[in-house]
Amino acid sequence: MREWLEKRRERQERMELYGRAASAIQPLTEFGTVVDRQVASLVDELCSSMLEWRDRLYTTPRVGTPQVTSASIGESGALDLCASGQGTCTSALHVSNSSELRAALLGFLFAFWRHLLGTRGGLQLMLLDDPQELLDPSNRRKVASAIPMLTQPHGQVIATTNSPVFRRDIIKSADRVEVDEREIFAPNRHRPCVTLGHVREYVDEKRRAFEGQENDDGAAQEYACQLRIHLDERLLDLLSGCESKLPQSPTFSDLIGELRRQQKAGIEPFAMGAFLQLTRSPHLAGDSGLVSLMNQSHHGDACLITYGQVKAVEGYCQHVCDLVEDAHRAFLLWRRRDPPNVQPAVTELPPRAVLPALSVRVIEDLAAATDERGPGGGAFAEDPYTNDALEHCAVYYLRTSNFGFAAAKGWRALADVSGSDVEDGRLLIALHGGKVYARRLVRSDAQPGMVALVSEAQDPLQRAPSLLLPTRDVTLLKVIGIIFDDTPDYTRSREEACLVADYKLPEEVEVAWGVTGDSALPLALPGQTVLTGRPVPTGDLEGLRRKGGLVALDTSEGPMLKRVGPSLPEPLAHARQFEAVGGHGASIVCRVEEIEDDPLGNYPLVHRVRLALGVLYDST
Repeated sequence: MREWLEKRRERQERMELYGRAASAIQPLTEFGTVVDRQVASLVDELCSSMLEWRDRLYTTPRVGTPQVTSASIGESGALDLCASGQGTCTSALHVSNSSELRAALLGFLFAFWRHLLGTRGGLQLMLLDDPQELLDPSNRRKVASAIPMLTQPHGQVIATTNSPVFRRDIIKSADRVEVDEREIFAPNRHRPCVTLGHVREYVDEKRRAFEGQENDDGAAQEYACQLRIHLDERLLDLLSGCESKLPQSPTFSDLIGELRRQQKAGIEPFAMGAFLQLTRSPHLAGDSGLVSLMNQSHHGDACLITYGQVKAVEGYCQHVCDLVEDAHRAFLLWRRRDPPNVQPAVTELPPRAVLPALSVRVIEDLAAATDERGPGGGAFAEDPYTNDALEHCAVYYLRTSNFGFAAAKGWRALADVSGSDVEDGRLLIALHGGKVYARRLVRSDAQPGMVALVSEAQDPLQRAPSLLLPTRDVTLLKVIGIIFDDTPDYTRSREEACLVADYKLPEEVEVAWGVTGDSALPLALPGQTVLTGRPVPTGDLEGLRRKGGLVALDTSEGPMLKRVGPSLPEPLAHARQFEAVGGHGASIVCRVEEIEDDPLGNYPLVHRVRLALGVLYDST
């Protein structure tokens, strides 16, 4: 009875504490209402400023149409703009055009920013990306005129745009504001990060300064340096999407030479007129004074450039700069073009290898055991494994490590030559212009007429640069399997893969094993099939270990795919380590024979070992 009364008093005290806590937090429940009122008050305060900015940014092309007159915060917390006209008021989303909505939203943003800047003293930086979009030319000029106003009294604005007209309008409007005008150059193979370069007008300013300071070597060196940087960045942009042989830090001569090499190879768009005029200019000959000046400006002896050197090629500098600008504009137009309606080039497919269709026994649960999951059972399935894919494939010897961990250098790749489509992300053999590439395919919806071929070499420092090729000019052969045959091929070739004629499998396939789990990634994926040959005597395992051989094990705990490892030291030499083959797997110790009073009796016992011959990706 006493124990029951103590529990009752304890619960009564807890209820009293709950009541005190509820009374204490009661005022907090009103915070939501207070916040709503404060936000509504702030929005009302900003409305007049928003309309002032809206009028600076936008003029409606028609009179009598509904115009944005107020703003409020909706139940969902979103900003609602209201438009009024002819005695009615409704949501601006339904009656206002997109240009006025954009101007009103920009006006609210500017008003809120100026409010914070005036009351809190923070957020002095404003970032704008193409604020003139959705506006007609006259209203774009109004936006350009309003942007410099944001800098008063203490604001700073960074505006990015793809429109050269809008850029010039901002410069004209900012006569009393300091402007640092830059051009954004995207990263590529020779430009590891985004670069902010000076625009052509900046180079022209340096030219005028050079012309106004006769015999001033410093002004001449500055002009030559800025001109060379501008031309280099422009030329690097032109070569960003093609396979080039440029050094890591190319000179002006290297860039012009690479353009000529691309033209000689007939690669678009370098055969267009603007590029031909550039590369055929006599001022860009290898021994011209302009080329020598640009190369000298690139190296450490740029400080030795004299006024006379620059003066001797002054007219050529401006002419070549104009040619480079023309080529760059032609390049941008070419990139924005519609894909040409050209019939795809007919490429002769490689001959098929004479390999037999498969019909063998199958074990449906081959795992590369992990620490979390052991392998499943190893019973043969009732129906045999059949696959006729080997009857219409070509065999290629891999001369590189471009397939990464999915296939080692020196193995054989089975490429489908039936003409089937290649899905995005698949390993493939690509034929283009007499070249053979072993890569992974990447497609982009933004460029439906192009395909990217990427390397997955294990060493990123040795990884081949990605290729962007027109779909119509390349033949794609889907890789449907890999054969673990590292027999050397002494065919002389500089291609990434070479065709193997009259190829024979190292052994006859006896058993197929269905892969489950992801512990063998990326060598073998779930749903794929590992082909195995004859049983391997335990005495031959050491020889397989020295060769790095892969084996399928049938153990007392189920089947698994492993790489043969070393045996344990005496007196445990009857057990051997089998190593993981994938990034998710784990090594395991197994007994390869039974002995009496075995201290490793709890370890898996290997019943049979079969040599792994390869993996097929598409099972039928």
